[in-house]
Amino acid sequence: LRAFVNNSIRIDSKVKMNRALHLDTVAVDVNTNEVVYVVSRKQMEFTCVLDEHDSDDSRLAQRNSVLVVPRESSKLPRFKMFKNAPDTLKGKVFSVRFSSWSRQKTFPDAHFLEVIGDVGNFKGEVDAVLTSCMIRKEPFGVKANSELPRSDWTIPLEELDTRRDFRKDPATCIFSVDPPGCVDVDDALSVKKLESGGYEIGVHIADVSFFVREKSALDAEGRARGTTVYLPNERIDMLPEILSANLCSLLEGQDRLAVSCVWLVNEDLRIEGKPWFGRSIIRNRKAIDYYSAQALLDGGDAGCKNNVRDFYDALYVLTTFANSRRRVREMNGALELASAELRFETHADAGDREELSTAKRTAVAEKRDVHTMKTVAELMISANCACAERIHTKFLEASFVRRHRMPAADAFDDIKKYCREFLNFNSFDSSSGVSLNESLSKAIRLSTDSRASAEAFFRGNAAQKMQEAEYWVCDGATSSSHFGLAVDLYTHFTSPIRRYADIIAHRQLLSAIGDCRAAKRSDDLLKKSILHDLADHLNERTRMSKVVQRKVSEVYLAFSMLDNAKTKIAMVESYDKEREVLKVFLPSWHLRGNVFLRDETDVKTLDPCGLGGVSINKGEREFYPLQIIYIEVSATSSYTRGIQLTFTLSEAFKLSPDDDDNDLREMERRDVENAPELAQAFENSVTISSTNRKKVLLERNERREDETKTDNGSETDEMLVPPKSFRTRALDPYSVHLLTLKAALEMKCSRTRIVDEPSKARYARRRARLEKVL
Repeated sequence: LRAFVNNSIRIDSKVKMNRALHLDTVAVDVNTNEVVYVVSRKQMEFTCVLDEHDSDDSRLAQRNSVLVVPRESSKLPRFKMFKNAPDTLKGKVFSVRFSSWSRQKTFPDAHFLEVIGDVGNFKGEVDAVLTSCMIRKEPFGVKANSELPRSDWTIPLEELDTRRDFRKDPATCIFSVDPPGCVDVDDALSVKKLESGGYEIGVHIADVSFFVREKSALDAEGRARGTTVYLPNERIDMLPEILSANLCSLLEGQDRLAVSCVWLVNEDLRIEGKPWFGRSIIRNRKAIDYYSAQALLDGGDAGCKNNVRDFYDALYVLTTFANSRRRVREMNGALELASAELRFETHADAGDREELSTAKRTAVAEKRDVHTMKTVAELMISANCACAERIHTKFLEASFVRRHRMPAADAFDDIKKYCREFLNFNSFDSSSGVSLNESLSKAIRLSTDSRASAEAFFRGNAAQKMQEAEYWVCDGATSSSHFGLAVDLYTHFTSPIRRYADIIAHRQLLSAIGDCRAAKRSDDLLKKSILHDLADHLNERTRMSKVVQRKVSEVYLAFSMLDNAKTKIAMVESYDKEREVLKVFLPSWHLRGNVFLRDETDVKTLDPCGLGGVSINKGEREFYPLQIIYIEVSATSSYTRGIQLTFTLSEAFKLSPDDDDNDLREMERRDVENAPELAQAFENSVTISSTNRKKVLLERNERREDETKTDNGSETDEMLVPPKSFRTRALDPYSVHLLTLKAALEMKCSRTRIVDEPSKARYARRRARLEKVL
């Protein structure tokens, strides 16, 4: 059990829990702090494995009941499951359903549902995560499929008379900008230069509501799923693929139905009047990925060929327009928070997806952000805000919106404590978006560690402190504003292919603008009780989707680490004295974990020293919050808990960079594709061995030291310089890494004139430090 804060109640024993399960809604006697009634069960189905003791029972095949261990949380009790011949479940992950828990029984009863997969198997572990979050990869029903159009569907003639046809205007440049390989294209952008010198800027969204009619079987399936779930190398669609990846998707060169939002802007790109909303027909002239769009912008107009000049001009206008819109929001307190999305690239020869070899052959990288991502995001935010305002003018307190409440008053107490104790910053203010942004920026500037790591730490930590954004029905009494985006009204309008909430927004919007077909809508769009229930359901589905994406990414990451541990830079968050746990944060992966210091053989003493401090090796080294260290990330497989990431102090932790080595640490965090050419060529030219890197370093230096003493009779600095034949030697990964940094540092300094003596001295110290460890 745990202690709760914020006017919550501490329940200090399992007896007082009175058969309540973790996350249940309960009634509590505040005098005795005891659960007196379970109001509702949060979860009824669980993923389990056989209890290890019962699994080893030689008479298991003759039994009709067995104890099982739920995987969702260690706070859940074991269940007594009833099933004949439970020996068939050895080594399996399966699902059970909670039945009852009478006062006379030690364990709650449950009955068997189905086998999910094998314990320790890649596919089985992923499917177990999906099942635990109630997300199933089931085919669409027969009735829903019967409502789908044919694959050779074309736009009906009657739509030509009732929609604005952007295809007829050759001056309007329409294109899409999406992640590489995207097939469910929700949105397209357009720019048209006007004779007045201004522009017509449009955001065009797939008209999914045309295909998904209200109260149809297809609508019911989309509502139940709530959202598309994106997994590494896979997605679980909210709508059938013929819609999500074909007829609704705004594919290049295809005529598609859309709902458009169009602004008129002057020469200074300031909006004039209210935006135009309506149903439309568009043809996407070009599907561009983020990185190609950024490369086009970076190349400048001078290098543009005739066939891409229109796209460059349109991107330039959209980027300038989006930048001005973002500045307005930032002045109003919009938050810039940090997160990371890992990319998993599986080799083509990985074999059967059910085998561990798939994940072991998976390369892991952080998604590289470019400015065009911010441009597209800002245009979507502007369209969502405009849609919310139009809906609110019509539906008022029945408007279906997206709100984000202010964080709790004490949410940032731990960050404030960090700032006071370690940065001498006593005025951290989180009372508004503007003050929070200013405080985070100042904390990042004051941090002695590298800016990139400090930014990831503070902004990533701030993101965790925020309350979740949620779908909401305006009630007139409670604020419906969005704190994070600093806007008064906001909704989800721009992604109806993958979010059911956007379909609701489309229906309300079309009704608000007087669309004749929307006028025949169901009264469900106005019934607040129905909309509130729908908002609760979609909030739960969205939350589970995020949990699944995070957990499945961790499964991918863990399987890739089984035989391929990685050394990563981490930042110390805090130290738990009772558990002897060092809590760390990995900026490159935005991942948090625990280092159990009692398991570290080098740790001799664990004496607290200040806030979260700990001395190791009898005071030889101290850890403190915000300090940068090296962490070894690996994975372990547990029968009851599955595959899990583990964090240990790296063997190279004594080589942790000093406070003034910001440039060196920045070079380590760069992706290989962005490393200097010489360093990349050097890394590709050496032979990598799988031997212990620390041992190899020490043995090689000792051997070379003995050889030098034998030849010269004394020690010289020459023994620390790699031999000229290093390209033919088998170097360990860490040696390669250090030599790569050295090569990158030399290249950087050769390109930059170093004229002042302090710069020369700093470069000499860094080079000497690298040579010393080599």
